[in-house]
Formats: sequence, structure tokens, C-alpha cells
Amino acid sequence: MYMLFIQLKRIAQALLRNIRRIIFLVIWFIVLCSISLTLTPLLYTTALLRLIPIAPWQDAMRRAGLWCDVTWQRFPVWLMLYLNRVDVQVYGLSAVKPDGRYLLIANHQSWTDAFPMFYLRTRGFPPFKVFCKWQVLFIPLVNFVALALDFPLMNRYKAETLRKNPKLRNKDLITTQKACKKIYQHPFSLLNFCEGTRFTREKHLKQQSPYQHLLSPKAGGMAVAVQSLSGHLDKILSITIGYPDGCNSFISFLAGDVRQIIVRIDEVTLPHALQSGDYLHDAHHRDRFKHWLEHHWHEKDRHLHDMLKAKHKYWHYPK
Repeated sequence: MYMLFIQLKRIAQALLRNIRRIIFLVIWFIVLCSISLTLTPLLYTTALLRLIPIAPWQDAMRRAGLWCDVTWQRFPVWLMLYLNRVDVQVYGLSAVKPDGRYLLIANHQSWTDAFPMFYLRTRGFPPFKVFCKWQVLFIPLVNFVALALDFPLMNRYKAETLRKNPKLRNKDLITTQKACKKIYQHPFSLLNFCEGTRFTREKHLKQQSPYQHLLSPKAGGMAVAVQSLSGHLDKILSITIGYPDGCNSFISFLAGDVRQIIVRIDEVTLPHALQSGDYLHDAHHRDRFKHWLEHHWHEKDRHLHDMLKAKHKYWHYPK
């Protein structure tokens, strides 16, 4: 009888966990749909009205778009903290000012990375600008968001395509250069996921990555951003995002499976020689920049390893 009771108890607990996960998913779906249906038309409107070539009017619409953006982000942050009860620990936030101009280099594990970034935005980070693939222009809703918020658009060509037509590599970087020059008039946080794609074990093995928890970084986007924003950057910040409980998928996060997120913010000192070189045409400068980023990525990998080991505690780095 005792063993039967134990089995029934385990079945009941599993059933309750699944019911809880379903309830969480339903709540997330309702809230995200509601705020999207409310705020997205406003964002669409501001994007269209910015086409009117009157500078004060365009600036007012830019501010309206940013208000829609940060207001939208407050809702998922609230759900993350008070519905899912995720313990979000951020270290190094004191280095950030709302009126700053920052280049952020971050690791990328899943779509869930958006939520700690939303959290940082609501805690004083300047508006985020994200390098987007030009294909987002064909995605409903996302296209106008990218345009309204001045996200720099770039191409991501496959390695086979670049081998057949090497000129496309420079074309991509030149497009990035032009996009960067549009954003520095106002405070910004230009976010660059240097790995260029989400981390998976399959990609890690395919790349034969020298890092334990990261994919190999791509230096082009960061190097061109540094060159294009020379004289307009206050700091370069390295953002390391870790999930000690694991983060298998976006759905598992919404269902409440992630209990803790750790974000580490480090100010990065880029050697002066790498701030002014020509990444597009100087092969020696390109090699030095790649070497510097690879070295920094090893440091980030060590930090991430410590974060993943720190189940519910991460004391050795000051807030």
C-alpha cells in the first residue's frame, strides 16, 4: 500500500506540474497578444508618420516609438518576475547611464535572451538597437518595429555564397557601416550577438568551437560598428547571459521551467590601435581584431562557466 501511495503521489505531482505549465503558457499568450494588439498599431503609426520630412515631427515620432517600445517590454518583465518568479541577478549595472551610447557584445543561447534584455531596458539601459537580417522586412509586425526603432539591417550570407562571390562580404559590412551612422544622434545600446546565431550543441560540435559554452565569435559586425561609431561611443560593454537551470527552449521558459537568470556586465577596454583601423581593407588589422575578440571570448566563456555552476548564488562579482 505504501508503494502504491508513493506512485499515486508522483503521478499527482506530475499532473499538477503540467497543469501549471499550461496555465502559464495561456497567461503569457493572452498578455502578449493583448499588448501587441494595443501597442503595435501605435508603433506602426509612428513608423509611417516619421516619413513626413519635418525634423521636429520626426523626432517627436521617434520619442513616441520609444515610449511604445519600453512600455511593451515592461509587461513581459512583470510576468517574468511575478508570474514565473524568475530570480534575475544583474552584476555591473552601475556602469550604465540612461543617456549613454554603448556598444554591447553578448552571447546568444535562445530567444529567451530577449527577456533579460527587456529587464535591462527597464532598469535604465538606453534604447536597444539590434543588428537584424534584412529578411525581417518580410515578417509582419517585426518589419515596422525594426524600421520604427532604427534597427540597423544587414545581410547574413552563407559561407558557400561568400566563397562564390567574395565581394558580398564587403557589401554586407558597408551596409552595416551606413546603418551605424544613422543612430548615434541619440542615446543607444547597439546590441551585437557576436556568435551570429543561437547556441546549440549541434552547432558547437559542427564548429569544433574552442569554447566550452560558446560558439566562435564573428568580428566583422563589431569591428565595423566600432569604426563607424568612432568618437560617439561612451563604452563597450560585454553582456554575459547565463541560465543555471538550463534553457532548453523559449516555450520552456514561458512555461516556468527557468528559475534563475544571471547577467554579468563588464566594461571592455579595446586597444586604441583597434579603434581606428580599417577592418574592410587592412588584413593585418582584421587579424589583430579577430585575435583580440577570440581572447575576450575565452574570458567570457570562463565567466559563463562560473555562472552556470553557481546554482542560486553568484557572490564573487560585485553588483
